[in-house]
Amino acid sequence: MLESAGISTALIAAPGRLFLAISTDGLTDVQKDGCIEHDNALWLPIDMRLLGTSFEEAHSAASAELEYLKNTASFDIATTAESWEMYPPTSQVSR
Repeated sequence: MLESAGISTALIAAPGRLFLAISTDGLTDVQKDGCIEHDNALWLPIDMRLLGTSFEEAHSAASAELEYLKNTASFDIATTAESWEMYPPTSQVSR
């Protein structure tokens, strides 16, 4: 849904975890702290386990965990656009 509104999204795969991330392109006053750099862009990670809490809480939790993982493990980032190049979306056929 965010992609259709012009907001780029990505998934961040970490050991035993999956985070959502949204691009900061077009946002003003973005602080680099708490963001993940990927392909010369900044991404705001979101902890999907905390849906139903505030955006700030879900973002802060994801940022803290990814900062820890940077030093102890690895994680991969796949943007939706990159994924669509490999696996194009299909058209919905109504019946």
